[in-house]
Amino acid sequence: MTNFATLAVQKMGNEADFINITAFGKVATLMEKYGVPLHHRKLILGHSVQDLTEGVYTHVDPSVLVEDINRIPARFA
Repeated sequence: MTNFATLAVQKMGNEADFINITAFGKVATLMEKYGVPLHHRKLILGHSVQDLTEGVYTHVDPSVLVEDINRIPARFA
């Protein structure tokens, strides 16, 4: 799991040691709800990016991903 995924799941109040697929699904849904771009959601969750432009040529600063995670209200469980 990426450090960004851990941070995102912790925002929901879940322990980073025990993260299941339900937590990932909830995080992905919340990120979509709060306007996080799909490319950023994939990077945060550690999923592969198949698109050549986004996967190879587009670079996202880690601080932007943290800002995206912070769009989710704290302890949104």
